Amino acid sequence: MELSKLKNIFPIKNDRTGQVVAAKINVYDTLPDPYYTFISGEAYQAIEEYLAFRSAHGEVISGETWVLRDKFLTTADDKGGSTAGGSSSSLATHPKKLSVSGVKQILSRALRAQNIRQRPLA
Repeated sequence: MELSKLKNIFPIKNDRTGQVVAAKINVYDTLPDPYYTFISGEAYQAIEEYLAFRSAHGEVISGETWVLRDKFLTTADDKGGSTAGGSSSSLATHPKKLSVSGVKQILSRALRAQNIRQRPLA
């Protein structure tokens, strides 16, 4: 399964106000018969804010940008992954696609932390 790139998200706007009310996502753009799903206008706005955050930290955003990416350093003193050799692998400027298993792990941790689910997702 592939996670979506930005080029596969299509905002749906209110004709009268121009406000984004939803978005259509082509989930599997490599299949002959595309699979579409929809998100709310609020979810689309959250994606836009997340992309603005990534851009503010140096990532170049384009249609080929993965919507979900790996965790990256946001400050010079962040301890989140820089190696002693000065590796830039976890910098915003070097994005890596977040895997499906990574998304599952994040959701499982959040569900357990909020005491919604104690067992891992299947």
